[in-house]
Parts: sequence; structure tokens; C-alpha cells
Amino acid sequence: MLTGRSRVTTAAIVAALALGGAGRAHAHFVLFLQGEAGAYVENGVKRFTDADGALTASGAPATGVSLSFMTPDYGQWYFLTFAPPAGANLVVGSYPAAMRFAAPGTPGLDVSGNGAGCNTLTGSFVVNEIAFDVMDELRAFSVDFEQHCEGQSAALRGSIRWNVGTAACTAVPDGSPCDDGDACTTGDGCVAG
Repeated sequence: MLTGRSRVTTAAIVAALALGGAGRAHAHFVLFLQGEAGAYVENGVKRFTDADGALTASGAPATGVSLSFMTPDYGQWYFLTFAPPAGANLVVGSYPAAMRFAAPGTPGLDVSGNGAGCNTLTGSFVVNEIAFDVMDELRAFSVDFEQHCEGQSAALRGSIRWNVGTAACTAVPDGSPCDDGDACTTGDGCVAG
């Protein structure tokens, strides 16, 4: 579960996701990573959009979501996996006590990139939005996560927004009307994050 310190960092992530969006076309995706000093997979801050490379996403409700990002020169690449506990579907909500190789009843999480990954990890993630079509193909995904490798205290935190949100929600109050492009809903309201 995200802690008080994590909530502050999550607020910084949300603010960073909005930065750079004013005056530009809405990105098909935003991948934001913030690694504390000593976090194995990533140290520092990285922000990528479709202008920086390609992000592919796939998944199904019962197996979870897998995403991969690569820059055109392959100088930056990341793989991210979010899975529900066995026997459950991945839905909007909090997934505490996540592990790389999830035990029964435990959600799965794995973020690796640029040749670095965790052998063992603990963490959590919050699915803000997830949508599948009638064939169970992934159509939209929004998640915030925190990962700790090898029992270390240093965290990698991040956010992904894939096929969600709208440029109309940049720098407007929560609840402002917007259209997220989802044909199944009308009268959407902007929500931070």
C-alpha cells in the first residue's frame, strides 16, 4: 500500500505527468519512473511519451497486464507486469503485498529495464483505470506502483497512463467535464492522476 511518503511522491508524479503536456497533442501514453538512490532498476527520474518511443500493452482480466517500452535506438527499454492474485481478475483497486513471482492469493508485480531487474521484490500497485473489449483485449490502463528489489528500502515508483485521460484534463480541477474517448461512457469528469 502506498504510504504517506509515497502519497507525496505520487503527487509529484501526477504533477510531472501534467508538465510538458500544455500546448502539445495528448500523448497516447505516459510512462513515469522515479527511483530513489539505491533503487536497482532505475535511479533518478525518467518520463517517456509516444514521442520518445513505442509502448506495447497486452493482457487479459485473469492474467493481468504486460507492457514494454523501447526508444527507437533501443537506448532505453522497460518491461512492466501487473497481475491479479490467482483466481481473480485485474480490476480497479489497490494491490498491496505484491511480489515478482506471486504466491497464491498474492498480486504480481515486475518492473525491469535497461538490463536491470529484481530477483525478488516486494511492492504494491493501484489500478486507476482498466478496460477490456468484448474479446478481453486490453483497451486502456492506468496504474501507479512502488517496487523494492531484494528486500532493499530504496523504492522505484512510477505511473503508466496508456489510452486513458484527455488533454482537456491538464491543469483543470477534479470533476471538470471531459471526454476520454471511451465510447461506453458519457459525461466523464477529470480526476487527478
